Amino acid sequence: MTHWSAESKAVNPTVRLGYLSWFALMAGVVALLRASGRGRCGWEPATLILLAATPFAAMPLLDDFHPQDLMAMGLALGGVACARRGRWVWAGLLLGLAVTAQQYALLVFAPLFIVAPPSRRIRFASGALVAGAFVVLPLTVITSGHALRAIVLGSGNTPSLGGTVVWELHLKGVPLVATSRILPIVFATALAYWAMRRLGRSVLEPVPLISLIATSLSFRLVFEQNLFGYYFMALAVLLIVLDAVNGRIRGQLVAWLSLVVLAFDPVPRIHLLSEYSPSVLMVIVCFSILWGIQHGRVHWYLVAWVGVVAVAFASYPIGNFRYPLPTWLWQVVLVGTGVTLAVKPLLSWKPDVLDQSPMNLALGASNSSLRSRDDSPSAEPDEIRTTGWISLPTHDLLHALPSKLLRRKSHEMSVNSDH
Repeated sequence: MTHWSAESKAVNPTVRLGYLSWFALMAGVVALLRASGRGRCGWEPATLILLAATPFAAMPLLDDFHPQDLMAMGLALGGVACARRGRWVWAGLLLGLAVTAQQYALLVFAPLFIVAPPSRRIRFASGALVAGAFVVLPLTVITSGHALRAIVLGSGNTPSLGGTVVWELHLKGVPLVATSRILPIVFATALAYWAMRRLGRSVLEPVPLISLIATSLSFRLVFEQNLFGYYFMALAVLLIVLDAVNGRIRGQLVAWLSLVVLAFDPVPRIHLLSEYSPSVLMVIVCFSILWGIQHGRVHWYLVAWVGVVAVAFASYPIGNFRYPLPTWLWQVVLVGTGVTLAVKPLLSWKPDVLDQSPMNLALGASNSSLRSRDDSPSAEPDEIRTTGWISLPTHDLLHALPSKLLRRKSHEMSVNSDH
């Protein structure tokens, strides 16, 4: 765009047009929150305000102008929300459109295809193929096939600044494309298969499902040959949504978000902000560490945060450490901790004893009422843990379970009692 925009004065109108992609991201976040039981309450506006206040939603637009990343993320979140509600055809349609906007949406499609009910996988894949063909076929015909390479490969085999671990391996051609584009999908598929084997149908619960999708998207950062600030947008958005669904914003997440912002300065033109923000944040974090020590606990992630910032950004009278730090080192620190934040809820989630595939469908329409009953002080004492985030009285559980499953469980209990 920079080659012709100076004469045509198209920069500002084009950038302003890219701001519309924020509404796609906002719609996807709201849809996923509501499908996860956190919509239409304080968490919905709080999550949107947090996303708008952090630079991650603006990073794709500030310098590199990639509004398609925001559009793809919004469509992908909408697809996950549809999957949560059991509308797999719509989930496929939205994810098919997301892939045509940005290929990293394949890292959402692949695990969803694995965890989808077997009877819904064909509908899910068909919806994605129809949506993709609706966009790809006309472009392929108009450009005589030239657009097909960009659609399939994206920027996976183009010259770049590099600096990551994969770039240091000096891969080129097919090995580079296979490593940076194919391996993330393979790892995402394998993780989804493992989660399905471990959790059963409860993998479609909000927390493990969002954790699975966030971890899958983080694999892009692991195998990428480039590393720019806006690459972290997808992972940051999903981590914020994950904590909102979990009902608690983790301090580790706040520390990670701030460190990414410092490492990939989104506003380099504002000199005062870039110059003094590391020192101001260090003072605030040091006071937080001292406050924690006074109350008998030490947050070691804050200590580590201070150490990284002190090495990377602080200035000293005797001189500074190497600045900027190499890209591969930032990748190890930021991507490693980001993957840990994403996968931890999935690893700690407890599988349901009853393998609640039919139970999820029965509970899906009444999550809000059941949660409010569970939170009330008049809850009866005969409670059992069913999904890890909703506690149901026994009689409500019996009404929620399909009769076929009840007959099967009763038969198993009678057989065991006979023996």
